[in-house]
Amino acid sequence: MTGHYFEGENIDTFFGGIAQGVTKRNQGFEYAEIDAVESRGGFGELRIDLRSFSVPLTFSFGSGREVVEEESIANGNRQKNTVSWGNFWWYMSPNFRFGVEVAYIDTEYLNTADGDDWKVQSSFMFTF
Repeated sequence: MTGHYFEGENIDTFFGGIAQGVTKRNQGFEYAEIDAVESRGGFGELRIDLRSFSVPLTFSFGSGREVVEEESIANGNRQKNTVSWGNFWWYMSPNFRFGVEVAYIDTEYLNTADGDDWKVQSSFMFTF
């Protein structure tokens, strides 16, 4: 099991703030402002490795969420991002493995319609 928690402001360089570092308000006016976007979030993941039982499979399940403080963003910007996923790897031989992941992503916006989507991807790896 692994997890991570963070909290900060103007952390878009580290992919925090849902990629929003600052909010510019009243641009072009003498009373223009730049506010740092405040953000907190984290993730947790459980990984099950059956290879120690001579079964060539690993499974991972997890979820993550990031929330941006409403006062620090402008209308229409992303406010909450949530992702949940599950995947497996099948170790076909010492050099070949095949994996599939399914994820659900939900994004909430400030005063704008929310969005969500499912993602399915696969991978075939050759290692040497």
